[in-house]
Amino acid sequence: MIVRPEQRAIGAPPASWWIDAYFRQAGRPYYIGLLSAAAEFGSQHQAVQEVQVVTDRPMRDLTIGRQRIKFFVKRGTAETPTTTPANAFAPVAVSTPAATSLDLLRYADRIGGISRAVEAINGMAKHLDRDDVVSATSFSNLTNRLWQNASLPRSRAVWSKCGLTLTTNGPGLLA
Repeated sequence: MIVRPEQRAIGAPPASWWIDAYFRQAGRPYYIGLLSAAAEFGSQHQAVQEVQVVTDRPMRDLTIGRQRIKFFVKRGTAETPTTTPANAFAPVAVSTPAATSLDLLRYADRIGGISRAVEAINGMAKHLDRDDVVSATSFSNLTNRLWQNASLPRSRAVWSKCGLTLTTNGPGLLA
């Protein structure tokens, strides 16, 4: 990897500049998600010290220079709705606000707890809309597939957390 002089302090270009090429060469689906994606949508209550990437198979976390890339595994990664930020230096897949919200609730125990997930969702609430939520919940046929497979208890927990979040934050969250 070629490191520009202005990036020598961190030891490598930002992960968002090269992560798409990395996964394209590996032939695997991915997206930047969780707190890293929430930060893209304006939720920056606490600085994220790592880039959180969701993919379809387990991978070891990477440390390149001073950057850490943490990988999370999720079935149906390729079907998750993503977007490319308008200000991106290179093409990069970032989960949509609604998909990010569902992932934050799903992985709450691995990102600092439910309160941190809710705080991140509140921070990007202005980017959530009903159509995005419908798209995010239907991306993997949740109404059919999740209730019929082995992840039933986990899915039910995610939906319970989602209901709690919407109830706690009021009906105006998805206005």
